[in-house]
Amino acid sequence: MLVRGQLKFAQLAYYAIRYFTDYPHTICFVNNQSDLKTRHTIQGISVNHILWTIHDHREFNKGALANVGLRHCFQSPNVKYGVLVDSDIVVGPEWLSGLIGHLNRFTECGVVSPRMNRLPPKSFGSVTGSCMVFHRGVFEQLGGFKEGLSDGEDFEFCDRVEKLGLTCDCASGIEVHHFGGITRRAVESAVKSSDLTSLKGDRNDQRIKVG
Repeated sequence: MLVRGQLKFAQLAYYAIRYFTDYPHTICFVNNQSDLKTRHTIQGISVNHILWTIHDHREFNKGALANVGLRHCFQSPNVKYGVLVDSDIVVGPEWLSGLIGHLNRFTECGVVSPRMNRLPPKSFGSVTGSCMVFHRGVFEQLGGFKEGLSDGEDFEFCDRVEKLGLTCDCASGIEVHHFGGITRRAVESAVKSSDLTSLKGDRNDQRIKVG
């Protein structure tokens, strides 16, 4: 989970994952230039619940930060799947087992992700990095996400997945709520104001479906 400030959203995302995930998992926080309160809170969560926290102080780049967290998780040979989630989502029952089940049912699927706005289930050329699940082997074969992009690292990743002859699927059946762009808008606001400690939330949201 990528975290940059926005503590109330990160806590909500974390506790929803803890409560609703029925598949064996370990959470890794990748903290990027968060304010002191956020850093202390997620560090406390990590200690109390035996999680991983990585503090990365480079300029915000989602592809690079995602690679840091996923490669840390993949140091364990027992980890078979990579899960990338933003800190402004709220998952529902059986979200992860449903997505992993989709990967295993459809062997041609390389990445599975939430579908937006209740559209009919179908395969898309690009899926959302806000909540994305893939096989470890796919991530390692591609060398992870492309770093240095200002946006669209998830789309670029999916383009390369398709070049392997695999599909990028949007599945239906499990509810997930996405507040939408909380971190990116906070980063843009902080850059404009040159104040990286006063990141504020955004009430603009949207509902997406996963499964």
